[in-house]
Formats: sequence, C-alpha cells, structure tokens
Amino acid sequence: MVTEFQEASIAVDAPRQDAVKLTRVMVADDDAANLRLLENHLRSLGYDDLLIVRDSTTVLGQIAALRPDVVLMAAMMPKVDAFQVIRRLKAEEKTAQIPVIVLTSPEQKKIKQEALAVGATEFLSKPYDAHELNVRIENAIKVKRFEDWHRDEKDYVARLVRRETQHLLRSQQEMLQRIAKAAEYRDTDTGEHVTRVGLFSETIARNFGLADDQVALMRQAAPLHDLGKMGVPDEILLKKGKLTDEEWKIVQTHTLIGYEMLTEMAPKVSHVGSALMDNFDPRPGSNPLVNLAAMICLTHHEKWDGKGYPYRLAGADIPIEGRIVALADVYDALMADRPYKKAFTLDESLKIIRDSSGKSFDPELVEVFFDSLVEISEITKHYAPKKK
Repeated sequence: MVTEFQEASIAVDAPRQDAVKLTRVMVADDDAANLRLLENHLRSLGYDDLLIVRDSTTVLGQIAALRPDVVLMAAMMPKVDAFQVIRRLKAEEKTAQIPVIVLTSPEQKKIKQEALAVGATEFLSKPYDAHELNVRIENAIKVKRFEDWHRDEKDYVARLVRRETQHLLRSQQEMLQRIAKAAEYRDTDTGEHVTRVGLFSETIARNFGLADDQVALMRQAAPLHDLGKMGVPDEILLKKGKLTDEEWKIVQTHTLIGYEMLTEMAPKVSHVGSALMDNFDPRPGSNPLVNLAAMICLTHHEKWDGKGYPYRLAGADIPIEGRIVALADVYDALMADRPYKKAFTLDESLKIIRDSSGKSFDPELVEVFFDSLVEISEITKHYAPKKK
C-alpha cells in the first residue's frame, strides 16, 4: 500500500513539466491507492486530460465514447480484466490502434505473457516510477501515431487508386459508347439509337429484377450490340431495296464480327443450333463489361421460338441479356426511319411487339416491357432522333 507520506512526496520526486501534454490518458484500476498514485504521477508529468475508472465494466464504453490516446489498466480487475478489454479493442477497427499499458506486479510473469499474446502494448510494474511511466506512455503514443499515419496513408492510397480506377472505367465506358455510336452512324440518321437501346435495356433489366450491378452493366454494354456492323459493306448496310439471300447472310455475320472484335476469338458452340454455348466468358478475369457486350453482340438476334441467328437458340437457352436487348433494339428500330423503311407509329410498334411475344421475344420480358412503357416513353422523348 502507498503511504500518505509517499503520495505527498511525488511532486518532489517527479516535478511537473512546464507544458501540458495534449494526450488523453485513461487509468483503470479497482485499487484506490494505486489510482491516486498514478493520477498524481501523471499530473506531475503534465498529463491533465485524465479519465479515472474504478469499475471495469464501464471501461469499454468509456473508451468508445471518449477515445483516450492510451489506456493504463490493471491486469486483474473484477468482472472484466485487461485481457478481455484488449481483445475487444483489437476486434474493432475504430479502437484497434489504441495502446493499452498493462499494470502488473513484478512476479506476474505469466500474466505478462498472456497480455502480449492478446496485443498489449506495454507493461508497467509496481512500484511505479514517474520517469518510467512517462517513457512508456510516450513510446506507446509514438507507436500509435505511426500506426495512425500508416493507416491514413493506406486509406489515402486506396482512395487514390479507387479514384483513378473510376476515372479509367469512365474513360473506357466513354470510348465504348463512342465506338457504338460510330457503328450506328453508318446505319441510321443518328447515333441516339444506341443510347436509347442502352436505357431501354437498363429499364427492362431493372424491372425484370436483375441485380443492380448487372443492370448497370446492361446500360453500358447494350449500346455495343451492333458493333459488328462495322464489318458489313456500306452497299449492303445502306441498301434501300430488298436484300438478296446472299446479302442477308452477310448482314447476319455482324453478330459474329462484333463478338470477335471484343474477344479476339471466334465464338464456340458444341454444334450449330445447340443451346449449349460454351464460351460466353472467353477471358476469365477480363473486363466484365466487354465480356457482356460480346455476348450481347452474339445473341441479340436469337429468337424465343428458335428461328433467329446465328445459332437458332431458343427460349431460356438464349442468355437473358441477349433477350432483353433483342426486345429493346427491335422496339427502337420499329419507331425509327431506316434506309429500308419508314417509322411505324407507336400503336403499330406496340402491336408488333405484342404479336411477337412467344415468337421473337420472351413472353415474360414482353410483359415487363409493357409495364415499363411510361419510363420507356420518357427515354424516347428525351433522346428523340435528331433530324439532319
């Protein structure tokens, strides 16, 4: 036990430093005499922001609320000991870096080993020495400041990487959008078609119930559906009259050309007409947007009844994204002038879509389309074709 004479002599043995230390120190001990001794030591050293705790059950709550810079805690306290406190602090990201100096007796070697194992920062043994106390606190604070700096630096680098990654993704998306519009400018009076198809596809996908990340990819990938038309000669693509059988076969190759442009490889199937598409993700780990766009290029002219191209896939064997873009693309094409036809009216276009349910289009998606007409009409109005 500490005598009154010893407590009174502390100020003489350890004179108060001139500057007040801007460090919040928590001291937790159920021994009143030890608490008084440590408090006097700390105040004599210039630590004026002190949190004194006698009830171990309140330690964690006060740490969470008041965020001390360092905690001095007796190893063994009733109900909650220092080891339990350290484990809880280390388990939480916001408190993991708070240093804990464990107060022990010289003979408590086993306790020191256990405290080290759970993450104690320092030890302080009785009898407490003011100089040693000051050194251990300052060392603990230095370590904490370094760890805080290191964590902040890592957070800064992570934020920088995220920002640059987002910038790169935006640049990639803009480039893909411009490529998609470049393909469409050869075929129609405006590049707005690809924008509308992207937004129609996004709307249908969301209302159909696809995951948010897939819906976002649909908006970005769908505009690339006709990328392969870049490989179709102008005299065929812009022909105003009826195409010959041979010309129609060449037009159909745009699905394969688009796929190959985005994947650098020909699509693979087990056999022509099979529903077993083997290669929709040709480069695992590559850009998911490019992979999805490639798959849409390949499948957006397949039909629900199996009479589409290039592989005559049918029903649910056609990937859902290809089925969605097929519907969005045809609806927009019906409503627009093309070299080979005049635009249909809204009523005519909707009738064609309804009549094609179960034939060209997935019947469930057709219902989603009609349920989404208000949104689709707003998109059409906002991105109306620009007349030359």
